[in-house]
Amino acid sequence: MTGASRGLGRATALELARAGATVVCMARSTRGSATQPGLEHLTIEATAEAVREAGAWRSGWPATTPTPDRYAP
Repeated sequence: MTGASRGLGRATALELARAGATVVCMARSTRGSATQPGLEHLTIEATAEAVREAGAWRSGWPATTPTPDRYAP
């Protein structure tokens, strides 16, 4: 599940976990890197822990999103 640290991605990951699915989560927000005030607690690590608490096998991976300047000539 991409975008799993918050919003629809997190909600979907948790719902899949409750249904017994194996859940692999990816998101850019990690502990210490969250940049939006008030959302520091919504990280990929927090989602992976919530998925585990829901009883599912889980894996959480930080993701990077390339910026256009990485590909510009």
